[in-house]
Amino acid sequence: MTYLRKTVIVLLTAVLAVAGCAGMRESYRSSQFETRSFELVRAIRWGEYEMAVAFLDKEAEAPDPEIFQAVKISDYKTGAYQISEDAMRITQPVTFRYYRTDIYTERSTTVEMVWKYDTDRGDWFLLSGFPSF
Repeated sequence: MTYLRKTVIVLLTAVLAVAGCAGMRESYRSSQFETRSFELVRAIRWGEYEMAVAFLDKEAEAPDPEIFQAVKISDYKTGAYQISEDAMRITQPVTFRYYRTDIYTERSTTVEMVWKYDTDRGDWFLLSGFPSF
């Protein structure tokens, strides 16, 4: 095999390895997001305020704990999420069916939850804040 062919093969192998690593990183982030999203919605559903607040980005505003405790989630559905071009933000629609303990009328709201990947902490955090119930 000529020197040129060997060089081409080595370069192609290196390019494919780098591309494969980038694809694996994006796949890992996507899987990591799905886990975080599920855990947050579960914390909101079961009224676990401290756990839910830990998912908020530094820029997001935490809800009033009393209002948070007065809301009971009866059901929720998550929609397909959209990933930004730089893969650092994700927008996901979530529909909550809920009632407030002071009203007892079931209502429904759909919110666009915006998540941001924090490279310093290596995880996804909710930028948009919690729904207004």
